[in-house]
Amino acid sequence: AQDLWGIVTSLDLAQAVERIDSVTAGEVASTELVTVRSHEPLATAAELMAEHGIAHLIVLQPDSDQPVGVVSARGIAAAVAYGGP
Repeated sequence: AQDLWGIVTSLDLAQAVERIDSVTAGEVASTELVTVRSHEPLATAAELMAEHGIAHLIVLQPDSDQPVGVVSARGIAAAVAYGGP
C-alpha cells in the first residue's frame, strides 16, 4: 500500500466546513494510515483503532496489499449489535 497516503473522514470534513469550497481533499485528509488485512478478525481492527485513536482503517488484500475497502468504528459497532447469533 505504498501509494496510499491519506483518507478523508467525516471528522476531516467537519473540521474544514468553513473553508469547504476552497480546500482540496489532500489538504484535509488524515495521513496517519493504519491498515488491516481483509482476512483479519474485526476484533483486530477494533484493537488497531483503539491503539491509534482513529475511527477508520484501510482494508488491504493479504496477498497484494491492494486496498479493497474501508472499515469504520461505526461498521464494527453495527456488526456487533446486529451480526450476533
